[in-house]
Amino acid sequence: MTPAAILAALLSLYPRSPAAQCLHARRGAILDALDAAHRAHPEVPTALLAAVGWHESHLGCARASGGCWGSPRDRDHRHTAGTPTDAARDLAHALRACGTTAGAIARFRGGSCRPGPHIAYVARVAALAARLGGGR
Repeated sequence: MTPAAILAALLSLYPRSPAAQCLHARRGAILDALDAAHRAHPEVPTALLAAVGWHESHLGCARASGGCWGSPRDRDHRHTAGTPTDAARDLAHALRACGTTAGAIARFRGGSCRPGPHIAYVARVAALAARLGGGR
């Protein structure tokens, strides 16, 4: 799926999301961010990045997210909101380390390729990524 189709699918799946107004207002920036992240890390399916970004911060539209999609800027700035490309970077590392989508999601969320206490989160994100057309 294209970034535009992914965003349209998210909006149709979650039409009453509290983030809907922000998602519509920031549509162009979100699409640009998905494109830039995919260009920087083509090994990360766009649908997977969007699913993680959705569950982490509604693609940066959650009030307390600071625009972050789930990753800090870098390890030296753990409390500085990162960009979607930073999230893609971390997912790329996780995919290489874990070899599976579920393992990568678990590592992204909790630092280990095993879901452990994050099993429900991993299942939700993996299901959304598959529904959006991504996964591996």
